[in-house]
Amino acid sequence: MMRRIGALFAAAALLLATRASAQSPPTWNVGFGNVTPPASAAFTSTAIGTRGVIAGGTLSGQVDLGAGALRARGAPDGIVGSYVAGVASWVLQLGGAGAAVNVTGVTTDTNGDVYAVGWFTSSVTSSGTPGAPIALATAGGSDVFVLKLSGATGAPMWAVRDGGAGQDKAYAIALDTSGDIAIAGWFTGTALFAGQALASAGSSDIFVATYAAANGAPRWAIRYGAAGADQASALAADTNGIYVAGAFAGTIDFGSGPMTAAATDAFLLALTNAGAPRWGRSVSSPGPDSANAVATAPSGHVSIAGGAGSTTDSIQAPFIATYAADGTLQWAARYAPASAPVFGGVARGLAAGPDGALIMTGVIVDDLNFGGGPLTAPYSPDVFLASFNASGGYQWAKRYVAPPRAEGDAVAIGGASFALAGLFGSTIDLGLGPLAPGGSVNAFLASFPLAGAPAPTSTAIPIATGTSTAARTATAVPTQTAVPTQTAVPTQTAIAPTQTAVPTVTRTAIPTATRTAPSACDVNGDGVVNEQDAILLLDQAEHILRYLSGDSPVCP
Repeated sequence: MMRRIGALFAAAALLLATRASAQSPPTWNVGFGNVTPPASAAFTSTAIGTRGVIAGGTLSGQVDLGAGALRARGAPDGIVGSYVAGVASWVLQLGGAGAAVNVTGVTTDTNGDVYAVGWFTSSVTSSGTPGAPIALATAGGSDVFVLKLSGATGAPMWAVRDGGAGQDKAYAIALDTSGDIAIAGWFTGTALFAGQALASAGSSDIFVATYAAANGAPRWAIRYGAAGADQASALAADTNGIYVAGAFAGTIDFGSGPMTAAATDAFLLALTNAGAPRWGRSVSSPGPDSANAVATAPSGHVSIAGGAGSTTDSIQAPFIATYAADGTLQWAARYAPASAPVFGGVARGLAAGPDGALIMTGVIVDDLNFGGGPLTAPYSPDVFLASFNASGGYQWAKRYVAPPRAEGDAVAIGGASFALAGLFGSTIDLGLGPLAPGGSVNAFLASFPLAGAPAPTSTAIPIATGTSTAARTATAVPTQTAVPTQTAVPTQTAIAPTQTAVPTVTRTAIPTATRTAPSACDVNGDGVVNEQDAILLLDQAEHILRYLSGDSPVCP
């Protein structure tokens, strides 16, 4: 069953704390900038494994990420590094002359080995770690890569290139319970993923593909999309299957009837480990909506986070929506600006702890209130970090300021700690003293104690954010064509029973902004269109890449 929930945040009350609680400082943090200017680095993905904290991202120019100076061969190069107590164990670099590489996702297995996904142009090779180097070449445009690396040394174990002649990009990776690696992203034209040819129905289509973790052998692939721009940006897996999140424009059918976005709508799609759809949900408002992160909890709950608009303006603000394993909405909240909005913010990363508590990170400009009062700062894009219990109750929140820009791009939980990765422009203090910048864009990585944020006493304060629509009845999904060396994905026969509509509530209007509204490209409203605005735009990896490669920022 596919349910489209208009202004979904009407469905639940946000539990706001009666007092703010302090968040513990990190146990360690590191920052990396240029060795020889101009140079930049950004960590946009992270994971915690048995051998350390893993970070993935990009570098431009010459940067020391803790394992010696690295000089980018392209614009930019991709990077994957492993860190123990802030000390680099190894750093792998992937690049080539005239090529662009972006490592967009990382994960680990129980052995501590590392998997990375991303996209590249032209021809690239790896360096910086032992073993035979990776060598990949595109079929045209940009192609997707999947890597397995030794957790101990970073040595390549296998590499896969997939794609076609058009633009093909992967943004998320997860290890499913069947022992396969799942990736998700978007593609144009016709492309080959996991041994199966997929054809886009329009501007760009969503793809999900899986590979054997042992050797990268293809398993299955599936696509969704229509004439609009449809993109997957996040992926997670648990014992119930695989979850994909992203955004779509126009009309799309996830197997239970067509859905039409108001502008750009966020989605959450649940699949079995064999690729058959289980259920889907969408988040819709008159403004732009996108799901940039997804996390699963031991309870079977799954949560998405990103940016959502409102019924009164097109300003994005961070949101979380949590569902049960069968797709039943548990709670949802949009964290609107505390004062007149200019650019609220957007969530980039989300992680769930063993008790179901959530930690969310991203970028904010306005003085947002996550439940403990407005996080005030000079008007600039900053890192935010916020935590909520399994029912949505506020636990703590923090804003890290580093004008002209700073951004939290990924968060991961493992054992008794959680990791935060992102970028900063000027001096930033995450709690252990200042991290000085070396370039205009600098990477940071930090590890915090998971138990360092006590849960306060909370009271329920309702937030009214819109109306809902009734659920659709699902129709059967056609049988997939078998992937070579693999049996066909089973025909979808039944999706979860129809649910009742989320209750309708009246939304409280957001006050009209008193500040001068910025132009479409001047996102932070400082009167200048530059890379700061590019950092804030929805597809942050794309715009960071354009900035690092010296291109002018491009507005949506």
